[in-house]
Amino acid sequence: MDLAGAAPGWYEAGCFNPGGPIMLPDDIVNFVYGRPAWQIALYLVAVNLITFLTYGWDKLAAMERGWRVSEGMLHLLGLIGGTPGAFLAQQLFRHKTRKQPFRTIFWLMVICQILAGGWLVLRGSGYI
Repeated sequence: MDLAGAAPGWYEAGCFNPGGPIMLPDDIVNFVYGRPAWQIALYLVAVNLITFLTYGWDKLAAMERGWRVSEGMLHLLGLIGGTPGAFLAQQLFRHKTRKQPFRTIFWLMVICQILAGGWLVLRGSGYI
């Protein structure tokens, strides 16, 4: 669906617009496939390292009854690509491994990311 004329200023057909309120599927594909692999890899390493360290910080704060990181922030870090780092931190620090609905939301996010990754691969290879 072409929305180029529907909302000027936030969407240009075929282009990723980070200032816009929503990313359409074509925006995501263009963003991912328009980048060299090393940039995507660097992004994923950085976001997973930040996620891992944030979970560690939160576990330490929980043990010392200090300032905590919100569950929303932990989910946001996972949502933007940090689920592998979050999973590793959960296992290593034994943090957020039993709390519901946190676990359910986390695993739903993982499933959605796997499906989205598969969709990107199929879309990029021309099957979709």
